[in-house]
Amino acid sequence: MTFYDDAEFAAINAARLALEEDEGEPRSAAIVAVAVDLAKRHGEEGVQGLVVALTRQYASALTVIAGHQGRTASEVLDRFERHKLEQIDGEDGL
Repeated sequence: MTFYDDAEFAAINAARLALEEDEGEPRSAAIVAVAVDLAKRHGEEGVQGLVVALTRQYASALTVIAGHQGRTASEVLDRFERHKLEQIDGEDGL
């Protein structure tokens, strides 16, 4: 198994942890532990592989969502970005 294969499995594990989150109980520490464990096994390459794997998986998910909505993946990503900006504006009172 290459460092990238391991990183893809770590990305899946981190996503599973995120799916288990709810408003009252974030799983941030457990998700960070996935990255730390990968870094212990593969160093900086492992962490870089994790970033690449997560980004590719995110893009794949956006493509599926977009297909179901009759939109492009770029349009869905733009909507996510606008939503995040609205959250930030709301928190800062802007």
